[in-house]
Amino acid sequence: MMNEKTLKSAHVQLIGAPNAGKSTLLNAILGTRLSVTNRKAQTTRTQIRGIHTEDQVQLVFVDTPGLFDAQKTFERVLVERAQSGLSEADFIVYILDARVPDRDQIAHILGLIRAASRPCYLVLNKVDLVEKTKLLPLVQHLATLHPFQHMYMISALKGSGVQDLVKQLQHEAPEGPWYYPEDDVTDLPEREFAADVTREKIFHLLHEEIPYSIKVTTDLWETKEDGSAKINQTIVTDRESHKGMLIGKQGQMLKQIGTLARQELEKVLGHRCHLFLRVRVDPDWKAREGA
Repeated sequence: MMNEKTLKSAHVQLIGAPNAGKSTLLNAILGTRLSVTNRKAQTTRTQIRGIHTEDQVQLVFVDTPGLFDAQKTFERVLVERAQSGLSEADFIVYILDARVPDRDQIAHILGLIRAASRPCYLVLNKVDLVEKTKLLPLVQHLATLHPFQHMYMISALKGSGVQDLVKQLQHEAPEGPWYYPEDDVTDLPEREFAADVTREKIFHLLHEEIPYSIKVTTDLWETKEDGSAKINQTIVTDRESHKGMLIGKQGQMLKQIGTLARQELEKVLGHRCHLFLRVRVDPDWKAREGA
């Protein structure tokens, strides 16, 4: 039995193909929204650490961009970020969309897992959308490809099976000091978090019209005497045509983006926010960041 003063901690790397459900799983584990969740693939651009502390165990989850075969320089940068740190994690959690198991993609990701040589949990996500008769053959096939530490079938969106995964990670976490204070849920700075929220609302409202060639920067975060925050953000796009879509007729789209982002920020942060958005065209921003 673990001594009351014995602490445990572990770094858990979440990996998988785009839209496998990594961000949805992280949000379900933490009980709050930290990662962009959207039906568009590849919406996570940076490493986001979600911190789950319960009893004497702290699990630090790292959500990274989805792993795929990158062709463009900017895409290669995203994939390199996703691959970095695998060998330093205590555990790897490989999230696989049970509806669309791509054999080539699975082989590529398993190669990275083998190279990292870390214990790996396989998580079959979205199993509620797959016929049960198809799941068992899939699980049996995957078990022949790699000696997974454990295998779970979950629905991250509905939360089913998520706690079983967390409990097992807590059980196997090694003894060691916590990395963060008990009340922290992320190490993502407020400015980056706010930019992430706004970018999610853009994807939500504009769907296929706006591709990934946008970024959001938080230029100002000013705390007022009444505890509210003044937040200035710039939405950067590489095309003039996208600027018009983002602003909308008489500025209505930009207003709607700002309203939804502000409402979510206030809900998560627990205080009033005054959010001001502007749109700027920069055709070369991806080339500079991917260099």
